[in-house]
Amino acid sequence: MVYNYKSMVRKRSFSDKFWHDKNGKFVVWQKPNLFLWIWIVATVMSIIMNTNAVERFMVFIGGIAIIIWSIMEIYSGVNYFRRLLGVCVLMLIIASRFL
Repeated sequence: MVYNYKSMVRKRSFSDKFWHDKNGKFVVWQKPNLFLWIWIVATVMSIIMNTNAVERFMVFIGGIAIIIWSIMEIYSGVNYFRRLLGVCVLMLIIASRFL
């Protein structure tokens, strides 16, 4: 018997693609990856360290890490929500440079 693979695959709705991953799991929150941890640590260190040079360095490192994280979410987020989150974070970073 011959099976048509396309007929066996259920078409996912936009809502399903927005909130669920390809396995059908509802995903809004995930464990932070390396770049998000770097951003968190750098942000906390920049708040704690009052030395101007160290604070500026931590802000720079944190900024690079959050930009990399947002680009990774845009291109490889598990669902549309995570990709939209990456776009929003990147837009906020860009907008903060001009304000």
